[in-house]
Amino acid sequence: MKTQQAEHSTGPGAVQTPAPLPAQLVAGSFLGHVLSAALLCTLAVSAAQAQSSPRLLSGLNGSNGFKIDGALADDQLGDAVSNAGDVNGDGLDDLLVGAPGADPNGSLSGSSYVLFGQSGGFASPLSVSTLTGNSGFQLNGEAMFDFSGSSLAGAGDVNGDGLDDFLIGAFSAQPNGANSGRAYLVFGTTTGFPSPLALSALNGSNGVQ
Repeated sequence: MKTQQAEHSTGPGAVQTPAPLPAQLVAGSFLGHVLSAALLCTLAVSAAQAQSSPRLLSGLNGSNGFKIDGALADDQLGDAVSNAGDVNGDGLDDLLVGAPGADPNGSLSGSSYVLFGQSGGFASPLSVSTLTGNSGFQLNGEAMFDFSGSSLAGAGDVNGDGLDDFLIGAFSAQPNGANSGRAYLVFGTTTGFPSPLALSALNGSNGVQ
């Protein structure tokens, strides 16, 4: 049984909201044009909240926006969201969505997801469990209680290769004692990403930790 909750901190390029409220992000050229696009991460939205914003919750059909659903109960998808920039070099902005309550490598190790921008529309709802590398990919935290994905941010082009890079925070990781924390910088690439990508596999050529 999960007994800890992810903390909520904000930084440049990131937008976070306490669950279970929906999180929204202006996503730049994510849809392939100059107009702003809104990212709606659906969590456990109450009936009252659904009635207060029926157009957002029921009207997103893939062409005017879309809903993104978490893979499993208590994953806390949408705890953090951010614009990633163009990480795969296709000219469109990509999205970062965190799920710090996910359990890929032990309870609350956390996961993050990159959704690639595309100009042809999206399924709505879109489940992050369907991301296999072509439309986006998953990044998994290293260890129990890391809360990887609790904070996210686009980093710009850090290594000078012309592609945007991004940051993933794991505030409760323990590389140097309890809750010392760890951040991961993942480099953009045009050669594709594995899904899932283990953050422990960042080796200096594909990112740093």
